Amino acid sequence: MSRLLSTSLLWICVLAIVGSVVAGFVPNQAIDQTIQLILAFYLSVVFFRATFFFFGSFREKVEDYLLDRLPSTEYAKPMVSIIVPCYNEEKVIANSLNSLLNLDYPFYEIIVVNDGSTDSTAAIAEMVAGTAYKSSIQVISQVNQGKAAALNNGLMHAVGDVILCVDADSKILPGSLEAGIRHFRDPKVGAVAGFVEIANQQNWLLQLQQLEYLVGLNFSRRALSFMGVVPIVPGPAGLFRRRAIFQAGGFQSKHHMYAEDAELSLRILAAGWKVKSEEDLVAVTEAPEAIMPLLRQRYRWNRGTFQALMLNLKSLLFRSGWRGKWVGGYLFTESAITPVVNFCLILYFLTFFVREAGLHLFSKWYLYLLAVDILTTIIAVHGRGNTIRWIFLTFLNKVGFYYMLLTWRILSLIEEWQDKDMSWDKLERTGHMGKV
Repeated sequence: MSRLLSTSLLWICVLAIVGSVVAGFVPNQAIDQTIQLILAFYLSVVFFRATFFFFGSFREKVEDYLLDRLPSTEYAKPMVSIIVPCYNEEKVIANSLNSLLNLDYPFYEIIVVNDGSTDSTAAIAEMVAGTAYKSSIQVISQVNQGKAAALNNGLMHAVGDVILCVDADSKILPGSLEAGIRHFRDPKVGAVAGFVEIANQQNWLLQLQQLEYLVGLNFSRRALSFMGVVPIVPGPAGLFRRRAIFQAGGFQSKHHMYAEDAELSLRILAAGWKVKSEEDLVAVTEAPEAIMPLLRQRYRWNRGTFQALMLNLKSLLFRSGWRGKWVGGYLFTESAITPVVNFCLILYFLTFFVREAGLHLFSKWYLYLLAVDILTTIIAVHGRGNTIRWIFLTFLNKVGFYYMLLTWRILSLIEEWQDKDMSWDKLERTGHMGKV
């Protein structure tokens, strides 16, 4: 925790230094005349966004309740093909496959696509396949072509009407398929986004990432689900209607994509399909246990998401229905505009604080945003227990962790605009995924 705090404080100090430098060039009157207006507008936007997410989350909860009341005979249980692309995953592949063999669902097959692994991944997968008792496991090997090509290869061998894509470092909870499949009784649903849980939460950095998953990813997806406009189906657990995948053109392997799950999700939305979210479709996955691997992961995520958005923005805005247009505008705002605005406002208020010692105004602004974050956290973690711990993590996030990731996000966006080369940085596996 000490390293996390020191790194977070370092980022704050850097921002403060920049703010103090800028303060020397900003006239006093300019600050006095604009500060209240900017603050009022910004807080209004934050309040509107939070209200929308609260309302959307409540609507989705009601819909989930109604779905749970339906008898199982009200919707079919189609054949599901589970595709697991893998590259050098010898530490985790057995745990992942064993979790899939324990799913509470009657009709499914498992297809493992070994993408040219140089370790014993394929041999371990074959060993698990030889002892499989509930479902068949087919192991396919190919030369290394990337995750998207591996997923497309798996699709060519799949027989199911519904496809579940699972990362090899993830374990799927037993009731996940049963929960996710129910959404496909709506013929307009093309995909269902699962929820992601971090398994190895033994330090503060991992717990802060879990908070980020719960509030920043899972909660927002739940809020967007009632309109069927969830923008990204996560790689660890994503259900797709087979017809929707093929109508969208499959996974993008021609371009060197770093967020193939996001890219396919956007094309499915552009094609007119709904994309829903299901909180009981759960993938338990590993996460970076140190700061530098985390920053490298987020660098790839940020650039990959923006890359996928820019590749599909024109079709979303001009060649799709209202859902595609909404997602295009929303995702561009969230991935490009909001981070820049937040970063600039932080510098602006640090400038004001350094120049005017305006602690009273700064503290009111900060406490308002912190209160919104805490309320969001309470709603997002409802039913998990230990609410005080989650509130403390929210405070810890707001005093450093968030600003560190925000600064890194700005840097990654700048390098994406500059089209700098990027390589796929693979997270070092530990095998610490616990029991499912």
